[in-house]
Amino acid sequence: MYGELASVKGIVDLSPQEALNRAEGFLASQGYAIVQRTYTTVTAQRRAEGGADEQNLLNLTVAAVPQPDGGVRMAVRGNDQVGVRERQAA
Repeated sequence: MYGELASVKGIVDLSPQEALNRAEGFLASQGYAIVQRTYTTVTAQRRAEGGADEQNLLNLTVAAVPQPDGGVRMAVRGNDQVGVRERQAA
């Protein structure tokens, strides 16, 4: 399943690049490998515990959608429900 796992309520007062820089740093500090970055998204992967094949790759994509009046809306999509739940407080 690859759906929305989390979002930030309201608008974050950062540019898409600033928001994604912070998201990228956070994901890397939590053990994710950054695999792709665009102007509005950063995608990261990690292996499920005990998993050695590609079927055990867990993905997260953080989207920073620019808003007309400035700032961005943030959302996290992916299939790493456990990882998001475990790291929710951080």
